[in-house]
Amino acid sequence: MDRVIYLWLEGGIARAYASPGARGAPEVSGVVGQEGAGKPVLVCDRGRLLDASCAVPGLRVGEKRSRLSQLCPEATVVSYDPGVCGVQARRFWDLGTGVSPAVDPEAENRVYLGWNSAWPERVERVVGALAQKAVPALGHRLLAVLASSKVVARGAAEWLYDSLASGRRPRPPGTVTGCRLVPLSGGEGVRGWWLEPGQGEGEFWASLPVRYLWPLPGEVVERFLRLGLHRIGDVARLGAEALALRFGPLGDTIARLARGEGPDEVRPRHPPERVERQLDFVHPVYDYGAVARGLRWLAREAAAALQRKGYSARELALEVEWEGGTRTRVERRLPRGEGDPVRLAVLTGLLWERLLLGGRDRSRGNGGGARAGEVQPGEARAGGVRAGGVQAVRLVAGGLGEACFGQLQLFPGEEPVPSDPAGERLQAVLQGLRERYAREVVRVGMAPTRRQLMLSFYT
Repeated sequence: MDRVIYLWLEGGIARAYASPGARGAPEVSGVVGQEGAGKPVLVCDRGRLLDASCAVPGLRVGEKRSRLSQLCPEATVVSYDPGVCGVQARRFWDLGTGVSPAVDPEAENRVYLGWNSAWPERVERVVGALAQKAVPALGHRLLAVLASSKVVARGAAEWLYDSLASGRRPRPPGTVTGCRLVPLSGGEGVRGWWLEPGQGEGEFWASLPVRYLWPLPGEVVERFLRLGLHRIGDVARLGAEALALRFGPLGDTIARLARGEGPDEVRPRHPPERVERQLDFVHPVYDYGAVARGLRWLAREAAAALQRKGYSARELALEVEWEGGTRTRVERRLPRGEGDPVRLAVLTGLLWERLLLGGRDRSRGNGGGARAGEVQPGEARAGGVRAGGVQAVRLVAGGLGEACFGQLQLFPGEEPVPSDPAGERLQAVLQGLRERYAREVVRVGMAPTRRQLMLSFYT
């Protein structure tokens, strides 16, 4: 795949809050009621506007939360909760699987798609059909960009959004030639915009302001402006050596981004992979303690496979085949990603116990002394039917994502100045994390003591 499609579904996050039965959002329970019908929903994250359920004049993503009441007083403002948007996001990402086998989500309402220019389908027509399905069911406007790399596609989408938010019809900047910018029309008017820089991609990218040079932190962009570098082309003309003299280890990364070379390629991450491990018995096993020991071995095997892939699991399922061919399945949604072999073994044992007890959780007030997974055969029931011999067991770890390493905090001792060597090293570390992981994963803030600068890294 030699091309990248970037899709940004405006309203894709906020519509999840405004839909009936929005789980985990009690503050918006009246949005779809009689009193709140038709009111905009504004979702904020870390004090900034993340998404809006409808187009509001003068309102842009990134606006400070304190100003939202002035710009849109009738709106309902809520805080971002990933648990609310999961179903809505998967519906949007599933639409992307109809366009490309490589679907790389960046956020709930933003996704990269891999595209091969040799494919016979017209990419604009395929994306237009996707817009027909996504708007207005999941959002209110779709912005689509076709470019040669992820960094150019995303920066062009940000430029397109800002151009539309200004209230005027977007036009290619400067004297760019060969750039196609057309509306995605539907039965009810314009459903989005399609941008394809085409042969003029290099000229288009060089003419954009430096603030679209993602994923560089804001401090680097401010230094660009102080140096008189207002366009991405100005930065590219400096060259890697000059940038390394001014920005240290970050200079090489800046040079590559200024040339339009993305940090990585589109990785097929949706639908998520599953890790499955199965244990077959030659004869039916009636000793459920022996089955529990086999399940602990399966859990260790699944954990080793997850660690080799660098993943953690958010869903765990246990399937049991009984003598006679009947099957029973029990599953559990995990509150956070799990990949540790000991924890997976414990969770698998609890699933086994829950399956034998017909869905009841023995660990809650049973007063028994048996360990997880050690249920006596006389009391075992699977799905309400008295259990018999076990012929096979299968463990399925799903909902895979980047391995959960918890939180990494770096305390340099005092707040460094970006021009100092310590500040340059910190910026290089931060940039490396931003290139490897999504923007929402890397956060920068002040430590409890004001003298220390904290870099928090979440996965």
